[in-house]
Amino acid sequence: MGGQPTRPHISQPPLRRKIPQQEDQLGVQLFNRTPRGMELTPAGKLLLDEARNINAVVVQAT
Repeated sequence: MGGQPTRPHISQPPLRRKIPQQEDQLGVQLFNRTPRGMELTPAGKLLLDEARNINAVVVQAT
C-alpha cells in the first residue's frame, strides 16, 4: 500500500486501521502484509471482484 490510495480518498493511517476491522467483521484475511506493502489474498480478490460487479449494477441503474 505504498503511496497515497487513489480511492476511496482516505489517508493511509485510517485506512490501515479500517482494513483489520473489516477482516475481523468478515472473518477472512483480505490482504497479505509483506515488507514491500500489502497484496490481496484470494478472498480479497474475490471481494474486490464482487464489489466491482455491484458497483457496475448500481451505475447502470442510476
